[in-house]
Amino acid sequence: MTKVVKFSITIEIEKGQRTKAEFKVQSNNFGQEVSETIRRLSEIISEEILQNYDDQLQKEEAKGIKTIGRETRSVGMEFGEVKIKRRVYKLQDGKRWKPLDELLGLEKYQRRDEKMMEQNCVIAGKSTYRRAAEINSYISGKVISPSTIGRDVKKVGSRIAAQDQAFQAEKAGTIRSEILNCESDGIFISLQKEKKRKAEIRMAIAYTGKEWISGDRYRLQNKLMMMAMNITTEKWQEMIREKIYSKYDLGSVSLLAVGGDGGNWVGSSFDLVGVKRMERVLDPFHINDVLRAAYGQEIDVSDTLKTLYQDGFNAISQELQTLKDKGSASKRKAKNRCFDYLKNHQDEILPLSARGLPYQNLSSLGCMESNVGKTIAIRMKTRGCSWTLSGAEAMVAILSHIKELSAHTLRYEEIRAKDRKNHHNSRRNKSVASEYSGQHASFPILNSGKASAPFYDLFRNIIHSELLPLN
Repeated sequence: MTKVVKFSITIEIEKGQRTKAEFKVQSNNFGQEVSETIRRLSEIISEEILQNYDDQLQKEEAKGIKTIGRETRSVGMEFGEVKIKRRVYKLQDGKRWKPLDELLGLEKYQRRDEKMMEQNCVIAGKSTYRRAAEINSYISGKVISPSTIGRDVKKVGSRIAAQDQAFQAEKAGTIRSEILNCESDGIFISLQKEKKRKAEIRMAIAYTGKEWISGDRYRLQNKLMMMAMNITTEKWQEMIREKIYSKYDLGSVSLLAVGGDGGNWVGSSFDLVGVKRMERVLDPFHINDVLRAAYGQEIDVSDTLKTLYQDGFNAISQELQTLKDKGSASKRKAKNRCFDYLKNHQDEILPLSARGLPYQNLSSLGCMESNVGKTIAIRMKTRGCSWTLSGAEAMVAILSHIKELSAHTLRYEEIRAKDRKNHHNSRRNKSVASEYSGQHASFPILNSGKASAPFYDLFRNIIHSELLPLN
C-alpha cells in the first residue's frame, strides 16, 4: 500500500516577487523524498535570493554599465548545489565584469564555496581523500571524486600555510604561567614525483602544565600546536616566536622548559621566544630507544635508566665505555653512536625535578612523540600514503588547524565535545567535593572507577550510608 501527498510552497521575495514550487511525497519512500524536497527547496530559495542580489547590483554598483548578457554557473554549497545565473558587464577597458561572483567571493572556475571546501578538508584530514569524497556525496547528494578533495586540500591548505608563515602578532597573549613548557620534533614522510623521496615535517608544541584525565593519562593545558614543512630554521623560529607571543603572557614566564631529541634545528626552535632562563631536557623516549637498541642485550636497561635519571651520565659512563667496543661491527657502531649521543647531551638528561630548580609544579616533558603520532603519523604515514610536495604541505597546514576548521564548519561536533567535557568535569568535581571522598583511600576498588567490580556496591553503601533507602 502506497499513499501520495502533493503540496506546493510559495516563496515571496521582497517587493512582491513570488515563486511557486510544487512537490509530492510517497509513503513508501518517505524519508528520502522529504530530504530531497528540503534540499530542492533550499536550492530554489537560494536561486531566488541570488537573483535579487544581481538585480540590486544592476541598480546600484553596475548602474550605467553595459550588460552583454547572462551566464550560468553551478556552485556546491552546504545545503546542496545551486545554479547562479548572473549578469555579465563590459567595462570601458573591454574587460568582462561579474559583480555577483565578487559579492559571493567566488573565483574563476570555482565549483564549491569556501565553507564546503573547508568541510572537505576537515573530513580528509581525519580519513582519506577517497573516504572524504564518499562522505561529501552522502551529505550533498552529488558525486565528487577523490581528486576534487585533493584540490580542495591544496587550495585551503596552501592559504593557511602562507598565513601561518606570514603571521605577525599584533598584541601580547593573556595566558599567564610561571613555567612554559615547549617541545619540538620532526617526522619524515614519503614523496612521489619529486627528486627527493623523503621530506621532513616540523612540529612544535607549547603548554603550561598537565591536567589529569584518568589513570596515567593527562591532557596538556593551554596547548599551542605549530607545524610547518619546507621552511628554513630561521623562518621556523620566527613563526614560533610570533605564535607563542600572541597566546601567552611572556612577562609572567620565568622559566622556559625546552624538550627535544637533541637535533640541531629541534634544539634551537625556541631560541627567539625571549625568556631569559631556559632549561633544555633530552626527550626520554629517544634516550630509552637508543639505549635499548645499542645495549639492550648486555645490560639491565631499566636499572641503567633509573641510575641515569637520578645521578646523570657520569654514573653509567664507565659501564657503557667498557661495553661499547664489543660485538659485531654494526653493534659497535650503534653503541658508539649511543655513547656519543648521551655524552654530548649529558647536561640535558636529568629531569627538571632533579635539578634543584626554585619552581613549583614542574612538568615532566616527553609529550612530543605522542603528539606527532596522533597528529601527523596516523594520517600521513600509517596508511600507505606517498605525497606530492604541494599536497603534503597543504595537509600539514590542515592538520595544524583542524580543530579550528572543525569548529568553523562542523558546529554540531563542537557543541557535543563541549558538553562532554563539561559533563566529565562536573562528575569529577562532584566526586572531589564529596564529604566522604577522604575515606575512599582505604577502598582501592572504588578508586578503580569500575562499577562492575565485585562488592563495589557493598563498599559504596558502607561509606555512603545516606544513599541507602530508609525502609
